[in-house]
Formats: sequence, structure tokens, C-alpha cells
Amino acid sequence: MTDLVRGHAADPFGVGFWSLDLTTMEPYWSSKVFDILGLRVPSLRAFLDGIHPDDRPLIDQVMSRAREQPGPYRAVHRYMRGSELRSLGHHMQAVAGRDGRPDRLLGVVSDVTDLKAVQVELAAAVTARNAGLVASSMVHSFKNQLAIVAGHAQLAIDAVDQ
Repeated sequence: MTDLVRGHAADPFGVGFWSLDLTTMEPYWSSKVFDILGLRVPSLRAFLDGIHPDDRPLIDQVMSRAREQPGPYRAVHRYMRGSELRSLGHHMQAVAGRDGRPDRLLGVVSDVTDLKAVQVELAAAVTARNAGLVASSMVHSFKNQLAIVAGHAQLAIDAVDQ
């Protein structure tokens, strides 16, 4: 695997690798990050500007916590890549410096737009299946009650005939 360097680095895995110096706020990105974000130069400002406004508080919260405490963090957010809205998933690790406070974030990013779409379709299919099961159960219960009524009606008819 190649090292991350300022600017582009080769990425054979289809996942973008990135690093952020928390002191200078200077990003280091693999070439896949540029592809995912649709950017040509590593610009934290350009990345932040592309985050959907409703998701910005989430990213601000993760960044704030990562500056305070080393550890793993995860975030999924919407991102405007040109005129196209995408969903990005980040897994990151805040790394402590010599003073024990985080001084670097290391992470991976992937475009999870298609995965999110499949999750929505799956949830809809499960909902439809569950609705079908409820309807089937209701029909079964109704048929049972109807059979009781029909049985009593037949007994009444038989009693009248005698």
C-alpha cells in the first residue's frame, strides 16, 4: 500500500483514505477521496461546504469530540458532489499526540449511496411483507369467525326444517 502524501496517492481498494492534521487542519487524501468528493485539490473548506446543511451539526459534533478524546468515530452524512446528492460513510480514528490530546484524524471514506438505497428498498419490502402477513392473519381470523356464523346458521336452518 502506498503512503498518504499531500495531494494524490494511489488507492487500489476503492475506499478513500484520508488524514487530517488537527493543529493545522490540513488534509491529506488518497486519490479515491478526490474521486468520491469530486474535488481536485485537498480542501477541508470545499469538503465542509459540500456537506448537506442538515448533516453539518453531526460532522461538527464528531470533529469536536475527536479533538478532545482519542478513539474511533463513525459518521454517515449526505454530500453534494456537484449537483448530485450522495451519502458518504466515514470510519475514523483520533490519534493522540505526545501531550495525550488528539493531534491527527485518520480515516476511510466510501460512497454508500447505493447501499442506502438498497436499505430503503429492503425496509419497504419488509414493511410490505409485514402488511401482507397482517392482512393474511386478518383474513384467516375473519374466515374462522365466518365459519362459526355459517355453522350456526346451518344449525338454525336444520332446526327450522324439522
